[in-house]
Amino acid sequence: MRLLTRLVRVAGRVAYSIGGAPVARGRIARLRRAHNPLVRMLGDALGAAFSGTTAPDERAWIARIESLRRELSVSSAEIPVADHRAAAPRRVAEICRHASVPPKIALVLFKLIRAFRPSVCLEMGTCLGISAAYQGAALALNGNGRLVTLEGSDALVALARQNFARLGLDGVTVVAGRFQDALGDVARAHAPLDFAFVDGHHDEHATLAYFGQLVPFLAPTAVLVFDDISWSDGMRRAWRAITADARVGLSVDLAIIGLCVISRSLDERLAVRIPLFV
Repeated sequence: MRLLTRLVRVAGRVAYSIGGAPVARGRIARLRRAHNPLVRMLGDALGAAFSGTTAPDERAWIARIESLRRELSVSSAEIPVADHRAAAPRRVAEICRHASVPPKIALVLFKLIRAFRPSVCLEMGTCLGISAAYQGAALALNGNGRLVTLEGSDALVALARQNFARLGLDGVTVVAGRFQDALGDVARAHAPLDFAFVDGHHDEHATLAYFGQLVPFLAPTAVLVFDDISWSDGMRRAWRAITADARVGLSVDLAIIGLCVISRSLDERLAVRIPLFV
C-alpha cells in the first residue's frame, strides 16, 4: 500500500509539473487582480508562497525553524504519545518526519499571517511545534499578535514548549487538552479569533463540529485553514460542506489544505481550486 501511495504521488508530481503549475499561476494571478482587497490579499499571500518569495528577515526565521526541524528529524529520543487507549513510546524523528507540516504548507501559513496580520490565532494540533513556529515567527515579524495552539499529548506539549523557548517565540502559548474538551473554552477565552489552523483530527464529523464551534468566536474578518482536506472521502465531504456554508465568502482548495475567508466585506461568494500541492 505504501509503495502504491508513493507511485501515485510521484505520478501526481509529474502531472503537476507538466500542467498544474501554469494553472496554479494563472488562478493566483486572477485572485491578485480581483477588485476586492481581501481576495487580492489572499492572492498575494499564495503567490509569495508559490514562488517562495521571502524577505531577508523572513528567511532568517525560516532558516532557524528548518534547522530545528532537521535536528528533530534525526533525534533518537522517544516520548510517550497517547493513542485512544494508552501511551506508547514513539521516536521524535518519526513524529517529525510523518506528522509535522512540511515546509511548503508551513510557508502558506506564514505568508497568510504576514498578509492578513491577525491579532489572535488558534491552532489545533501542536505536535512538535513546527507549524506553530512558522505562525509565531510571522506574528513576531508583524510586530503584533499571539498564537494559542492546542495539543492532546502532554509529552508533545512539553517538547513543543521547549522548542518555542529555543526559538524565542514568546507569543505562542500551548494549551494541553483534547480538542473536544478544550476547544470551546479556549475559543471563548481568546475571541475574537482572526485566524485558525485546524489540524490533527482528520475526521468528517469532527471537522464539521470544529468548524461549527469556531464560527461564533471569529472576528468580523477571519481566515480558516483546514489540513488534509483530501485525506479521505469523509474529509472531502467535510470540505465541500464547509465551502457550501453561506457564511464562507471565499474558499480556496489547494488539494491538501483548504482556505476559507469569512467576512461581511466579501460582496460575492467565490470558490477556487488551485493545484498548488499534489
